[in-house]
Amino acid sequence: ENILSLSGFLKVSEENLLLGMCATDCINSIIKSISFSGKTDAILATNLTYRAILNTIDYTSKYRLNQDNYVQIFQINLSFPILSTQQIISEFDKICDKIVNKSNLKLRLTVIDHISSAPPILFPVKEICQTIRKYSNLSNSNTQILIDGAHALGHIPIEFNQIDCDYYVSNLHKWFLSPKGCSFIYFKNKNLQKNLEPNYISYGYLNSPSINYNFFARGTIDASPRLVVKDCIQTFVYGFGGYSQIKAKITILMDQAIDMLTTSWKTKKLDIPIEMEAPFMKLVKLPKMKNYGPNDGAKMMKDVLYKYKIVSVFINVQGELYCRISCYLYNEFN
Repeated sequence: ENILSLSGFLKVSEENLLLGMCATDCINSIIKSISFSGKTDAILATNLTYRAILNTIDYTSKYRLNQDNYVQIFQINLSFPILSTQQIISEFDKICDKIVNKSNLKLRLTVIDHISSAPPILFPVKEICQTIRKYSNLSNSNTQILIDGAHALGHIPIEFNQIDCDYYVSNLHKWFLSPKGCSFIYFKNKNLQKNLEPNYISYGYLNSPSINYNFFARGTIDASPRLVVKDCIQTFVYGFGGYSQIKAKITILMDQAIDMLTTSWKTKKLDIPIEMEAPFMKLVKLPKMKNYGPNDGAKMMKDVLYKYKIVSVFINVQGELYCRISCYLYNEFN
């Protein structure tokens, strides 16, 4: 019932969806299930890819095969300011050309954020996928494209008919009102499920009536968040009027918050095009502070938590400290 509800909301077949625990868990399952050939294969990500996923890629390169046959990792290093979405697309084009044409490697896996976490950037995933496919076809690499949409569901519309990816992963417990511990994997082709295994084998293995059960019946985990997906959709779509009304409300709150902070701090937002800003997450530059330098974000988060009982996020972007602010339905401007 919950898979059916989610498939209807996302406008895809229920056979192309799988419920999981969290985006990191699902992405680990996907990457560990891909058969790499060794040093002729390459994996592509960016410096903004979530650290846990970069660690998984690093593990795949170093430990899946012997040291003389490791999978090669390429990383696009994005810097600021970003002037246009075309700048991002061009960076992917250049690195793909380097991998396929200059290094004569097979680009077996590309990991793309839909909305990166720190800093929050909305990537032009449709155009990036088109670029990847162009080079995949040229080299016959059979490239698999994995989109990390951990922050996407409920944050932006997800249109799978516009995104030519093999896998798409997102959480329901970030912007879709579910309890913690609920996510999904979308498969472009249900045949991609054949070799997919959960990160550890438990009660659902072999005797599973479906791949969802293989990921559901796993020891003593609390799988109850996956039982409220239908309720999340009813609450999200109907209770608050749907995405367009939610976005309209939050845009007003976010604009007020940004104006308050930039005015009082005499700073500005991160330099990116407005179309690349995540609607519900923004970065605002902090003023100079004598007790905190660019590498003291973690210390500042701890101090703010202990002193003010506020969970905050401070990020070092190119040697300057920024505050990440998030806004959602439960927030008000006082």
